[in-house]
Amino acid sequence: MIVDGMSTDRTREILQYFCQKYPFIKMIDNLWYIKPKALNIGIESSKQDVVMRIDAHVVYTEDCEFIAL
Repeated sequence: MIVDGMSTDRTREILQYFCQKYPFIKMIDNLWYIKPKALNIGIESSKQDVVMRIDAHVVYTEDCEFIAL
C-alpha cells in the first residue's frame, strides 16, 4: 500500500503502472497532503497485523538501514 500526497511529478504515473502490474500494490490518495494524515490513512486502510513506514527520498539497504538523501 502506498499513500500518495497527490504528487505532481511522475510518481502517480509510475505508481499506477506498478499497481496494474502487481495487483497486491494499492495506491491511496492523501488529499490533505500531510504526512501524519497519510500515516493514519495507511494504518486505517491496512488489514495486516504489522504496518511498516517507508518514506521517499531515502535509500534503503538490504538489511533495512537507510541513508537520507
